Amino acid sequence: MNQTFAWSRTGRRTTIPMAGEPEDFILDLRFRKCTFFLVRKKKRGGAKEYGRYCGTAFAVAVGLGGSEIDKSDWIGGINYAVTAGHVVKNTPADEELFIRVNKVGLGTHDIKVPIASWKFHKVTDVAVCAVEWPEKIQLDVMTIPVTRLPQGPEGVYGNGVVEGEEITIVGLLDKFAGTESIQPIVRTGRIALMPYEKLRIEVARGVYESVDAYLMEMTSWPGLSGSPIIVYPHRNPSNPRSIDFMLPYLVIGLVHGTLELDKDIHFSGDVKTVKIGSGIALAIPGESIREVLMNNTELCIQRAELLERQREKEKPVATPDSIERPEEPPPFTQQDFEADLRKVSRKVTPSKSDSKTK
Repeated sequence: MNQTFAWSRTGRRTTIPMAGEPEDFILDLRFRKCTFFLVRKKKRGGAKEYGRYCGTAFAVAVGLGGSEIDKSDWIGGINYAVTAGHVVKNTPADEELFIRVNKVGLGTHDIKVPIASWKFHKVTDVAVCAVEWPEKIQLDVMTIPVTRLPQGPEGVYGNGVVEGEEITIVGLLDKFAGTESIQPIVRTGRIALMPYEKLRIEVARGVYESVDAYLMEMTSWPGLSGSPIIVYPHRNPSNPRSIDFMLPYLVIGLVHGTLELDKDIHFSGDVKTVKIGSGIALAIPGESIREVLMNNTELCIQRAELLERQREKEKPVATPDSIERPEEPPPFTQQDFEADLRKVSRKVTPSKSDSKTK
């Protein structure tokens, strides 16, 4: 069993054994703070019902007015939950969707994310929802800035990301989702095939589309859908296998699901076809996530309206001390009175022209 060094939730550096990890692989576990779980609850149960896990989501921050402020835990824009679209679309009509996040210390908090509030990519398997963190509850959450999502394929290829590139996935293992807090697991794999050609995938139950997709060498299972896929193409010179939250990593996509293969099984004279896992997962490119976040009309209008309201709040408020008053005339003194009296009482001598006129 190999070991990996990482930052614990308390910020202390720890040594954590991870089976199957490359030697000396280092991941900044603050990435786990950006990841949370999606939970379905019966409508009659309400928010207090514990619910059941159905997928993974992660937080992305976008600046108001569409500005792309590149700060790891930036507060001042809008935070969005991002996941695979089929997780939202396949939610039964009698259930509601929540995101479950960690509180500071121990414990979790559920935030309702109504199905109607999600915005979907027009073609591929991406869903985005604006999230407002509660002010009275301290949450152990960080956000990924939208600048870490590739801007077109050149944002990936231009960074030298190709087949064989190591990837990191943070997501839900529903057999151990955590008890006192949610516990996103960290997995690794490699890019098996870049999205050169479109692949046919199921974007909702019974709905298929041909989309751009990566093939990833990793085992997937229900619950990992929507997990962020992180690469760090520019290795840290002091440790070439490190992925640091504050260095230029890329979120190249999210997990869609497992690529299954048909296998004929022989049963006493009969043949049945079953699905088996291929060890290959399908992933939706990060460019598609960015496209929804930055180009969806409703989201753009929402950010513009919030920006305008923020500007109105920041306008200076007039106070009695700040209002400009007209200058007060200087006080009328005894000298001023005597001078004015001399002006009105002096003798006026008529001019020659006045005399001729008479």
